[in-house]
Parts: sequence; C-alpha cells; structure tokens
Amino acid sequence: MAIITRTNLAAISAYNGLVSATKLFSESSLRLSTGLRINNPSDDPAGYVFSERMKTNLRSLEQVQRYNQTSRSMVQTASDGISSIIDLLQDMRQLAVASANSTLTTADRTANQTQFSSLRDQIDSVANNTFFNAKSLLDGSYGSGTATLKFQVGADANMTITLNISSLTAAAIGVSTLSVDTQDNANTALTGLDSAIDLVTNEAANVAVVDNRLEKAGDLVSNQIENSTTAISGVEDTDIAEEAIKLALTSILRQTSSAALAQANLYPQTVLSAILPG
Repeated sequence: MAIITRTNLAAISAYNGLVSATKLFSESSLRLSTGLRINNPSDDPAGYVFSERMKTNLRSLEQVQRYNQTSRSMVQTASDGISSIIDLLQDMRQLAVASANSTLTTADRTANQTQFSSLRDQIDSVANNTFFNAKSLLDGSYGSGTATLKFQVGADANMTITLNISSLTAAAIGVSTLSVDTQDNANTALTGLDSAIDLVTNEAANVAVVDNRLEKAGDLVSNQIENSTTAISGVEDTDIAEEAIKLALTSILRQTSSAALAQANLYPQTVLSAILPG
C-alpha cells in the first residue's frame, strides 16, 4: 500500500462526510423549527405541486363556506317575507268567511272591508320591501325569465344553486280586486284567496327547498375542507418523531466527522515523523 502525503485523501473523505452530515442536520433543524417537510419546492417537487394545488382549492372552499351562511340568510329573508304574506292572506280569508255569513249587517261588512283593504295593502308593502343587501326579493325582480339568484356552493365554475321567486304583490297573486263588502263578493273572495294561498305556499316550499340544499351544500363543503386539510398535512407536514431521530443521528455524525477530519489532518505529519525521524 502506497503512503501518500501530498494529497490527504482521508481528510477529503472526512470533510465530505462532515458537509453531508451538516446538510442533513440543517434540513432536520429547519423541518423541526417550521413543522414543514416541504419548505422549498426543491424539497419535493411533486409534493409541492400537489400541496399548492390543494391549497388553492382549500382557500376557495373556505370562501364558499364563509358565504354559505350569507346565502342562507338571503333565502331565509325571502322565506320570512313569504310567511308574512301567507299570514295576511289567512287573515283576509277569515274576514271573507265572516262577510259571507248572513248574520252580518252592511255596517259590519263595511268594517270588514276596511280591514280587508288594509291587509291587502300590507301584502304589497311586504312584497315591495323585502330586501337583502339592496336586492328586492318578492316583487318579481328575480322571477323566472327576469333574473336568477345564484349561490356558489363549490370551488369550481358552475357549482351553483339557483333560485327564482315570483312576484308576490297583491296584483300578482290575484287579490288586488277582491272585496268583502257584500255577501256575494265575500264568496268570490274566498275562491280567489284560496288560489292565492296555494300559489304563495308553493312559493314558500320552493324557497325552503333551496334553503335545505344550501344547508346540505354547506355540510359537504365543511367535509371537503377537513379532508383537504388532512391531505395537505400528510404531504407537507413534518413527522416530528422521525425528524427528531434524524437530528440526533446527524448531530452525532457531525461530531464524528469533525473528529475524523481533525485526525486526518494530522496524518501527513505523523507519517513524515515516522519516516523522517528528527
């Protein structure tokens, strides 16, 4: 075996080992301090692309989740207005039933008509003044063929739930010309009010279905957020136990590499001393 002193191969090997151990030590230290396995794209290019794509989707889902309750609040505002109109129609029907009875006098029916007209005017007031964020919901602004309310329920395009609400003014539901000032008119009013109640309750059911769909969509988004967060964590988060073991191991390797390098640097001098004693 040749004895070489000009090129210290042992020192070079020890130095390379020290550099490698220091690199691994730094990587483990960074991962433990940040809690992330992927701190730079170069750490895992494929994992980085996957996690960033998932993060984009996750942030969109979180935005959908934030606005889901706002969407439901709009729908529920419309539902509350519709319920008020149904109550008013039921009150009007009670007056029509009373006026259809022969026990009432003309004066009684006149009093009923005054209240009947007031209730009818209140229907128009509710229909024209049920607003959410400056949007009028019950006056026909969002009737079929006019405009459509669209609620985003997913992270991608066209993931929407739509809603149309017909006009619920007194004229639109067919009660604007009804009266209870005579017995015959009261009987006619009963038929008209029954039709109006059927129409408005169907509209209430239509709105309620959309509210239920929004609730279910919100539950689905919550599950998607949880699953996406878990997937991202599995790709980019640090395994603390594994990295702690690596850190301890690389710390030992750094120490032994440093010791080996120190000894290797003494090797040429030791050889020369042995060959060329003082």
